[in-house]
Amino acid sequence: MGAGKTSAARELARLLRLPFRDTDEEVRRASGLAAGEFILRRGLGAFRKAEDDALRGFTAGPAAVVALGGGIYPSGRRRAFFRRAGVTVWLRRPLAEMLRLARREGGRPLLTRKTAEAAARLFARREKYYRLCDLEVTAAGLAPGEAAAKIRRSLEKSGFIPS
Repeated sequence: MGAGKTSAARELARLLRLPFRDTDEEVRRASGLAAGEFILRRGLGAFRKAEDDALRGFTAGPAAVVALGGGIYPSGRRRAFFRRAGVTVWLRRPLAEMLRLARREGGRPLLTRKTAEAAARLFARREKYYRLCDLEVTAAGLAPGEAAAKIRRSLEKSGFIPS
């Protein structure tokens, strides 16, 4: 949360000339509620189910760059799904930078309603799962376009896409 996944993924999709998909945007389209509002009104469990519905819909379509919510990857069932569906990238930023971004942009109740210490604990619980991604790309201090270009270079260098 707050790493800039959506902005960087949108730019990466443009660079790769692929469609862009976002689980939070799909939840908003289907429910009429932004992710943060959805969680506050209907609860985190209902939000995770809505994310699952979005993911199933994405696999029925063409290849795309998909921005996943920060809590999606820690699920073992979902990780297995992603391994079959494509390449996973952890867009890594320092926690302090993510907190600044999240608080500035708002709409992230799992971060903005927590103290820095509680957010650090949440991140620490998830980090071991993020490390299981195919690629880790550090985006500290990078704008979305710069992060997207760095992801593309990492994908090319790792042989996931042609140079």
